[in-house]
Amino acid sequence: MREARPASENANADDTAALEEIIDRNEAAFREEDWDAASGCNQEFHFKIVNIARMEILGGMLSALWLQTGPVVSSFYQRGGRSMVDEHYAIVAAIKAGDADAAARVMKRDVAGSVEGIVAYLRELAQ
Repeated sequence: MREARPASENANADDTAALEEIIDRNEAAFREEDWDAASGCNQEFHFKIVNIARMEILGGMLSALWLQTGPVVSSFYQRGGRSMVDEHYAIVAAIKAGDADAAARVMKRDVAGSVEGIVAYLRELAQ
């Protein structure tokens, strides 16, 4: 969530085009019901924002976290559906506009919504 603010300040047209291309591939993966590819696009999108933000330490921390949570996120991705990508459009729009507050707000909503869904999913699996 903190990465969205500096990403909106650092991003250039190539960066936002790359983010839009990731979203396009994510949409294609949804259409094809290729949940592994869709989950991979989600990871790539978030890591690209960290890269644009020039937050190398956070990138390392997210890599370690993804190794631990990636399989759960992947298994939830089909169930999470649209909610796993819809906010990405608003994040890119805010970054393009250079609106750091909106970028941070939407990123927080994106991550929090995914976490809530994943936690509910894990609770169901545990029953």
